[in-house]
Amino acid sequence: MPTPYDRSLFLCVIAATATSAQTEPLRYSPAGFTLAQPVTQREDQPSATPASRDLVIRVTGEGEPGFKSDLRSTTGDVSVSRVRAGLEVDIPIGERSTVAVSFNNEWSFYDFSEPSGFGSVAPWDDVWERGIRVMFSTQENDRLAWYAGGDVGASGEYGADFGDSLTYGVLGGVRYAFSDSFVAGIGVYGRSRIESDALFLPAIAFLWKISPEWSLSSQNGRSVRLAYALSEAFTLFAEGGYEAREFRLDDEGPAPEGVGRDRRVPVAVGAVWQPAPRFSLTARAGAYVWQRYRLDDRDGSKIAEYEADPSPLLILEARVEF
Repeated sequence: MPTPYDRSLFLCVIAATATSAQTEPLRYSPAGFTLAQPVTQREDQPSATPASRDLVIRVTGEGEPGFKSDLRSTTGDVSVSRVRAGLEVDIPIGERSTVAVSFNNEWSFYDFSEPSGFGSVAPWDDVWERGIRVMFSTQENDRLAWYAGGDVGASGEYGADFGDSLTYGVLGGVRYAFSDSFVAGIGVYGRSRIESDALFLPAIAFLWKISPEWSLSSQNGRSVRLAYALSEAFTLFAEGGYEAREFRLDDEGPAPEGVGRDRRVPVAVGAVWQPAPRFSLTARAGAYVWQRYRLDDRDGSKIAEYEADPSPLLILEARVEF
């Protein structure tokens, strides 16, 4: 049965699990529909009509420096720096269908002070995460679309067994354009976990164009964003969400072949600069207002768990589309 810890994760992921949706252009991800461009549609951007059926390649890169945060109810502190890179390929099938294949990589650099509440040594060191997903989507008519697919991911500390670091996910759902200003999608996402019960979550995606300048949407499976289109090239936004990570540990640390779990709630403001239709830069600044780090043994039983004080957030992202 799910533990209280799992139930709290379930409730938080419901609030921010789905990626964003829009009527043009339309893309799909493991959590639903994703916003390929800022809300404003430039005259030179590609159309989302069935006539626009070019293969699209999308490359993203993201960097996030770490800032120290004190662990609560114990001694010590922690900081986390991250680098992310992704490659996505949208392959048109016929007039109305698409197969989207994506490859994602993330490197997390954890710095725990020693000693801390986790012991005389750090509970874990640097962590890698890799994943591949394949999604099939089809536009039934001008308003209705559906999608289905799956993904395989692996996440572990350097030196961890790769086979024991694997997780699997499946997803299916529909999207419906209720009007020119409101699009919503709903589906079901199931995923295995490392030494824990599988999760089955509602995948909810939406885009509400409140006005030509203002919009409210889900974003990248991690947050909900309120955006304001300042001009064709600049969009300002505020967003909040939830992040959950888990990874297999190596066989030499304080919990050999155990599991590390990292939960954080980011709140940020930012800006998107899109000087050309297929290139954009995004900057976010804010704070992780809640953080929790948990160390489990190889069977998934808790060894130690601590929350951390809020810490600053700064993320820079570049996106290029071919």
